[in-house]
Amino acid sequence: QGLDPIYRLITPMFSELDGQPFSRSWLEQVNQRIADTFGFRIDFITANGLYLGCHFGYIADHYEVEIAQIGDTASIDLVVLRRMLSNGVLHWFNQRRAGVGGWNSSENEIVSVLGSVEGLAVLFQYLEPDVFEQMLQQAREYDVRQAQERPDSVFFSQELVHTLIHTQLSSEVNTVRKLGLTDDNDTRSHLIARFLAHYLGTTTAAHEGRHALDRQIAHPETWFGEYEYRAKLAELAFGTMQHLTLAQFHQPTLGSAQRDTHVRANTEIFSRLVHHIAEHPNLYPAVNPEKNIMMQLPLLTELDISNAALALLTP
Repeated sequence: QGLDPIYRLITPMFSELDGQPFSRSWLEQVNQRIADTFGFRIDFITANGLYLGCHFGYIADHYEVEIAQIGDTASIDLVVLRRMLSNGVLHWFNQRRAGVGGWNSSENEIVSVLGSVEGLAVLFQYLEPDVFEQMLQQAREYDVRQAQERPDSVFFSQELVHTLIHTQLSSEVNTVRKLGLTDDNDTRSHLIARFLAHYLGTTTAAHEGRHALDRQIAHPETWFGEYEYRAKLAELAFGTMQHLTLAQFHQPTLGSAQRDTHVRANTEIFSRLVHHIAEHPNLYPAVNPEKNIMMQLPLLTELDISNAALALLTP
């Protein structure tokens, strides 16, 4: 109801909506007319029963994507926003850069936020040998417990995060070199294009697409966080840059009792991935089952990780 006075200043330009009583349906109609007229998208986001704030941004692109995963298919509208702002709490946690990175607004539509490429400068540091070695040394001082962990133990490791990212970046650079690109600027331009394609194809289409498909087929959520778990597995199974994706899932909250769907999903992914590898050692010869398996995930190929995620998604 607090939005009513603000929207009453806007609706006179939309005669068919002006004067109608305030309701969620009316609000969505006004937002749609704003999008059609001015190219700005406005959504009110909730997750885990919590209101994450008003998210709005300039519509940079809008097109249809075909989603096909484990026998489920759908044509879904993809709306790409840029210069997004939010009055939600995540907007302030992220230094006013945005709120959430994307959302499944309905079973037929995905909204994605195209972030700034400035954050990629952090990833490029992993290509500097001295900087990467310093990262590893600091991480090993932090990760004092990993050497004593059992083969099936799952825990947060900063060293694992660094190693996964470095593995991904090294693989991407090798691919660039095979294309004959040796200039640093050409390499960075190619990597930026790859990262943006990965974001739209994996973080958005594969992840949010799984949410949309699960809504369409009315897949039941049998445990808290299962929808996020399935969407994250879809990123690994059908997306790209699997090592980078695993690094993004490996958060300090891993294994905590925090009641959050993402925390539970991340924990389940690493736990079930480790057990899957332990149960099928012949499929993953690079991993020594006598040592901690989680810490050896960087030894897997992208195809290994994709196949393992697909196996977990279709038990």
